[in-house]
Amino acid sequence: MNDITPLKNYITLLYFVDCNFALLMEIICFNKSPNTYYYMKIAKMKSEPLFYSNNITDFQKEQKEKLAKELINAHKELEKTEKKLSFQTKQKEKCSAELIIANKKLSFQNEEKEKRAAELIIANKELSFQNEEKEKRAAELIIANKELAFQNEEKGKKAEELIIANKELSFQNKEKEKRAAELIIANKELSFQNEEKEKKAQDLIIANEELAFQNKEKEKRAAELNSANHKLKKTEKVLLSNNTELKKINSELDRFVYSVSHELRSPLTSIMGLHSIIDHKQMDKGNKEINELINKSIIKMDETIHDILDYSHNSRKEVKVEKIDLRNLIEDAFLQINYINPGFSFDKRIKIKLSEPFYSDKGRISVILNNLISNSMKYGKKQCPDSFIDIKAVIDSKKIVIKIADNGIGIKQECLPRIFEMFYRATIASSGTGLGLYIAKECTEKLNGTIKVKSEFGKGTTFAIEIPNVANSKNEMCVS
Repeated sequence: MNDITPLKNYITLLYFVDCNFALLMEIICFNKSPNTYYYMKIAKMKSEPLFYSNNITDFQKEQKEKLAKELINAHKELEKTEKKLSFQTKQKEKCSAELIIANKKLSFQNEEKEKRAAELIIANKELSFQNEEKEKRAAELIIANKELAFQNEEKGKKAEELIIANKELSFQNKEKEKRAAELIIANKELSFQNEEKEKKAQDLIIANEELAFQNKEKEKRAAELNSANHKLKKTEKVLLSNNTELKKINSELDRFVYSVSHELRSPLTSIMGLHSIIDHKQMDKGNKEINELINKSIIKMDETIHDILDYSHNSRKEVKVEKIDLRNLIEDAFLQINYINPGFSFDKRIKIKLSEPFYSDKGRISVILNNLISNSMKYGKKQCPDSFIDIKAVIDSKKIVIKIADNGIGIKQECLPRIFEMFYRATIASSGTGLGLYIAKECTEKLNGTIKVKSEFGKGTTFAIEIPNVANSKNEMCVS
């Protein structure tokens, strides 16, 4: 039975109650009005009194019974329809609620996405700003390095000029000493001649006139000698004054070098600290190369300052004698200079023969070992799998003999006489200051020792150092 059938049953019953209204219902049913359910309720309300009326005919009773059955069925169908409509309404409401929640979720997600997009934009701007700052810092570091390099060149030139001036003064002093010696010899000769003349005067009484003339000549020469002696004394005073001034200049120069080295050390330490915290992983290839060059420049500058300080300490400080643990000093030297030749692997051999405790100046011995071991590491062969640095020491009551040998690139024979000169470099591959071996020799001579070298180009080098052991005369060591 379709949805319109209950309405038709109600309309049939309505003909007994209200013919006009029943006719209207039939027209609505025929036209399939969208308000059929509403009109069905109205037809039900108008037909219900007929079931409770007793003033009806037999035909009407039969019709009433039929209609009652149909009405019961219609009621059931109506209840089903109401349930369906109620269920559909609830489903629609549920769907509407779900749609509202979904819309809210979508709105919230869109807001979150917008927030994240804004945060990403801000983060990108911050990264861009940081990159610009890093580039500025790198440029500033490059400029600072150039300025430091220029200042070092200027200081090197001034130092060379001072060395030349010292050499000229030394040469002039030697010349003056020669002249003074010649004058002394001349004075002795004149004195001898005077004695001879006095002897001859006794034998040559006849030649009085000649002797008188000779006496006059002697007086003239005596006056000249007196004048020369007077000039010599003035010259000696000038020399003494010049020597005093030269000592003062050298002392001031030492203090200046020491002070400047310390002043350079502080900013260099800061630069090294800043450089160590740079994030190398985020750098591109070009920046990494620049960063490596900066690092090499910092290390070279640090080595230069260390060399200057070592030179200044050696020239200024007196010898301080103490007991020395040579093995610990050698191990410390290897630890301090392990950065010099990256990628260079070698066999470290240390053999010490000790029959007496070793007493000397620990600081200067350390400087000597550092410079000679660093030399072996700088010029070791990276490609050679059998590279070694062999250190042997023999200590007795009188002296210590240390030999440091390696199988590195070696030194050409024509360069050997000059390797202990200041600022001399025996190879274009050298990255040092040219002060290391000079300082090692100066420290050795300060300790009344000697240093010698043997080398064969392409095969290796051996340095031999001999220094007095002052174990039994710690307070009697000569300090120049």
